[in-house]
Amino acid sequence: METEPQTIEERLARLEGQYHALSKELSDGFGELRKTVDTMQQQVEEIHTVKGGFLRSETLADVIKRIDDQVQEMHKQVIAISNWTQTGK
Repeated sequence: METEPQTIEERLARLEGQYHALSKELSDGFGELRKTVDTMQQQVEEIHTVKGGFLRSETLADVIKRIDDQVQEMHKQVIAISNWTQTGK
């Protein structure tokens, strides 16, 4: 079992270590959040591409199915982001 630090220097060193660990955890978490946002942006761009494809050659049913699939995927990611921000993980 770890004993409490006895000197101010030991306490400061311990707090500094905790600060760096928390900073890394937050940085990693926001990095994951950024990746998810980038993925969602790409999916929105794909929806625009699908819409453009519809204007050229795709059937309405094909376009609706592809857009629906993309929207469902984005919905899952929004829920994941929401859960992450509420729980911190």
